Amino acid sequence: MFILPAIDLMGGLVVRGMAGDRSTYQPVQTPVFTSAEPADIARVLVERFGCEIGYVADLDAIAGAEPDWSSMSALRSAGLALRADIGLRNIDQAARLANRTWLDGHDTHELVEGVIAGLETVPSADALAEMLVTVGASRLIFSLDLHAGEPMTRSPAWRDFEIEQVLRTAYEVGVRRFIVLDVARVGSGQGTGTEPICRRLRAISNDIEMVAGGGVRGASDLDRLRRSGCQAALVASALYDGVLSVADVERITRS
Repeated sequence: MFILPAIDLMGGLVVRGMAGDRSTYQPVQTPVFTSAEPADIARVLVERFGCEIGYVADLDAIAGAEPDWSSMSALRSAGLALRADIGLRNIDQAARLANRTWLDGHDTHELVEGVIAGLETVPSADALAEMLVTVGASRLIFSLDLHAGEPMTRSPAWRDFEIEQVLRTAYEVGVRRFIVLDVARVGSGQGTGTEPICRRLRAISNDIEMVAGGGVRGASDLDRLRRSGCQAALVASALYDGVLSVADVERITRS
């Protein structure tokens, strides 16, 4: 199992998530992370904690703006490979990513190694299936976005789906990389609470990659996620506040 640091971008800075209420998010500022600049955050994650891959949620892009490629480039240049949620919401965006034309003609494949299609913004199961074909099954990651244990979506097409239906539908269209994230627990210090869902997803198949997070308090929560079948855990506050030590991260990585 490995730690996947969660990096929320807003206005060109890394911000602290709190229970999914994005209007309250503030730039990161702690004794461990003294700057909210993306490059500075990435350097601490790489040099102090040995992180190699980061999960990036571009909150402005998720809200409808253009992706913050500049901040993502700074993160990548500092040594983090990126799995990025840029609010993917239609096939045109997926095609621009696949054709490497979104970043002013430069190679988005080099910048973003994993593209997240989140339940919050993907309009339907059919759209997810098309995105999977366009982006590629090895590169696309489906995020089961939850809020207080309920599916989080803007689309009527998903609104009547129970969690199990969402997971099975995603698997049936070909998704093999999943994130389980309850944004209401982000920064809450209440634990993830998603372990039962992770076990249900693992019961669907063993041939999937599964990551979960939102509310990780420390090493014991990471152990629970690992026992629930997760290969990685999304962690933000516990790293920013120094609750997870370098030794904790090393131990989890070895387990």
